[in-house]
Amino acid sequence: MRRSLPAFIFIALLTACSGLAGEPQIIATLPPPLVAQAPNTFDLERGARLYAANCTSCHGVNGNGRGELVLRGQVPSMPSFLDEAHMRQQTLEGYYAIITNGNLANLMPPWRDSLSEAERWDVAQYVFTLWQNLPTPEATEAAEFDRETFDVVGQVSNGTAGGLVPPGLRVFLRYGNQTDGLQSLETTIDAAGRFRFDGVPYNAAYGYVALARHNDRNFASAVVTRETIRETVDLPITLYELTEDPFSLKLRALDMQIEPFQQTFTNELTNGLLITQTMVVNNNSDRVFSLGRAISQSVYPSLLVQLPPGAIILSQSPTLIVAQEQYAVIDTTPILPGDHRLQVVYFLPYDDGALIDLPLNMTFEGTATLVTSPKTLQVGPPFALVQADAPMVNVYQAEVELSGGEALRFELSGRAVQRPVTPRGGVVTVDSLLPILALGLAAIAVALFGLAWWSRRRAPDREIDVLTRQIAHLDALHDEGRINHDAYQRQRAALKARLAVLLARQERLNRV
Repeated sequence: MRRSLPAFIFIALLTACSGLAGEPQIIATLPPPLVAQAPNTFDLERGARLYAANCTSCHGVNGNGRGELVLRGQVPSMPSFLDEAHMRQQTLEGYYAIITNGNLANLMPPWRDSLSEAERWDVAQYVFTLWQNLPTPEATEAAEFDRETFDVVGQVSNGTAGGLVPPGLRVFLRYGNQTDGLQSLETTIDAAGRFRFDGVPYNAAYGYVALARHNDRNFASAVVTRETIRETVDLPITLYELTEDPFSLKLRALDMQIEPFQQTFTNELTNGLLITQTMVVNNNSDRVFSLGRAISQSVYPSLLVQLPPGAIILSQSPTLIVAQEQYAVIDTTPILPGDHRLQVVYFLPYDDGALIDLPLNMTFEGTATLVTSPKTLQVGPPFALVQADAPMVNVYQAEVELSGGEALRFELSGRAVQRPVTPRGGVVTVDSLLPILALGLAAIAVALFGLAWWSRRRAPDREIDVLTRQIAHLDALHDEGRINHDAYQRQRAALKARLAVLLARQERLNRV
């Protein structure tokens, strides 16, 4: 069965860097994903049993997306595995990745720890058998399009009030895929701003996009694949003039998927959180937002996104520049009018408690949503628990109104992941011993001084512990040479100052 790749893969490929002389350098919107290799054989009977046992409450008994939890409104609506248009946009490997890693934004938990690799492949393959009674792409391909070539036309316009389209503007048509690589055609617009490519080679596995460059920035049409290709395809391109006005940008939504993760750090396995942070930034002007000073040839910054101190940035994308020493990333994608989505993935060391400080570089007026897994991981104010009955995850939300320069702050608490077993068997490491001692001391405190006394001191004590761990983590980064000395001194001084305030407060409480 031939399957189409998701559209965002085509966007990444077709807007990748140019290899042709005179062609503009194109920055990819998203990097090509790492795709797992499917096995040669599957156990569909086992896949059906696993699907029936684990998936029907959300996806429905027959895969129509109308499971019990969907009907009760406990989880978002699901796509139907019986929908031909939807299924022809999917891949077996894509479903395996979702089953493995979950999709916490839609309240689907990861199954990598519950199902073996072979079981996950079986479930993914079974999902594809649910629409086997529908026509396959091969059966309908000839009816949809049976020519070896097709034509591409388009109109170039300027979406900025008073903006003009430069005469003689060059337009490029890029097409291809990961396997065959990319090819390119070039033409120029006529006096009316129209362009045309005749006899474009057709390949059912290819995506096609038209591109133009204006003010040293790239503007692209929609990407078309075989589902929408006919004898003539219209690919209009809209240009925009530039703006650097920061007040044209506003953070409209912030989503964070938080799940346990373990990473080898300073030669030890470190407990922590894998955080996938998605931001929706709205450009309310009729211009493209992009700063005027190039970072390198034809690459301009647009957004600076700061992350919590201690974050180890995992995102890798041609459009992102990682500034690990400053716990920040720079987005180089020009921000078109409307909504712009940016996703950053990072690791944050965590040991039963953390204070999250997320600096904001623009006004935030909207909703922040946190989806946490497992349920033992809890979120403090300003977030409130809005959904606790979803499988394996909790959903927290907060309505936020913050000005640029302020920070979104909240506390995480609760066990997220089991501590790693020491390879020495019966030897207890210092890292494992400290939490045990802390719990023992807390129990003694409760026994000696009463619950009221302990409750009064719990919050500052917890923050002191978190700050102590953050300072230790910062020291480790500095010792490894992963943060410059000046930045290290500034951040350490800020953490120490906060720690001094808490220690003084604790001392006053102790005198009461």
